[in-house]
Amino acid sequence: MKNATEDVTITLTTDMELNLNGLVNKNGKKITINTVGNRVVATGTKDASVTINSEATVTMSSKTIYVPMTGLATEIKNATENATVKVTEDWTVNASAISTTKTITIDSNGKIITVHGTLPATVNVTSKAKTVSGDTSYYAIFTDALKLASESEEAAVVKLYDNVSLSSNVTISNRNGKSITIDGNNKQYTITTKVTNTLCVEHNSTVTLKDLKLKHEAKQGTVMVKETSVLNLQNVDIDAKNIASYQYGLINLFGKDGTPKNMTLNMTDVTVDMDGTTTSGSDNAIVRTGNGGTNGVKTVTITLTNCSLNTGSASNVNGIRIQSTTTADVTLTNTNITTKNLRAGFTW
Repeated sequence: MKNATEDVTITLTTDMELNLNGLVNKNGKKITINTVGNRVVATGTKDASVTINSEATVTMSSKTIYVPMTGLATEIKNATENATVKVTEDWTVNASAISTTKTITIDSNGKIITVHGTLPATVNVTSKAKTVSGDTSYYAIFTDALKLASESEEAAVVKLYDNVSLSSNVTISNRNGKSITIDGNNKQYTITTKVTNTLCVEHNSTVTLKDLKLKHEAKQGTVMVKETSVLNLQNVDIDAKNIASYQYGLINLFGKDGTPKNMTLNMTDVTVDMDGTTTSGSDNAIVRTGNGGTNGVKTVTITLTNCSLNTGSASNVNGIRIQSTTTADVTLTNTNITTKNLRAGFTW
């Protein structure tokens, strides 16, 4: 192995202990070790030319243990030192199976880690987002976390642990009729929406966006409600200053297919700041009730409390626009609407 004149691949058939010190090819060739479900306890310092492929690793100060996913919980529970764990596959575990007095950090590495029950205080899972449904937590990237929330049979909360950038449309809905909350973790994190109507609320859902920042960079809306649904925005800052040519509605109660809809929009402690130029016409708005005509027939309830809607330098934009075939009940409390060149911030 050390004297090989070509790259070397080793496939293990049994567990082993391995001293990595000095494990390097003299001819500069690569060494790859495939554990194939076997357990390897490695000590020493691994050279950059050496790769050990394993489903999971448990790294301690004195050693690194390469293990299959089936043995990972046991390694964590029996850890003799604080450790960092990294997985390469999705993993499901009962919290009680990884109870330990050692401090364990588990890197989800873009995979879905499902934990049933409450994690021990000494164990932490790092991920971009976490979905909580009942007594089960799913640690995942945002889009996977949202998909898990859509499949939940209980009310689900998706909490952010990193900024999110979305370059394609994302549906937020729960076909079981359960609510979905997206929590920005006390406004620590921002969802950047880069395409028209990025966040689409559908299927008679109740969706809450709370304690987060939205940054919108597309021509049309950041949030669209497509069907009979409830959208709640709570303590949300919306930055729409980076739009070249704004059109229609930033928050759009759209409806579709000509069937009358009933929609509710509740906004509390929401700040919207716009900028840029817009197309001609006067039916653009920060909050807009979709299109007129028979395809846009709907009944909406809009409630704004402690909100500020500011169109900035964007021309031809209303604060709220109620279309001709919309029946609307609108309540504004302690709310300011500032527009550039329209006489009223509220039109219908």
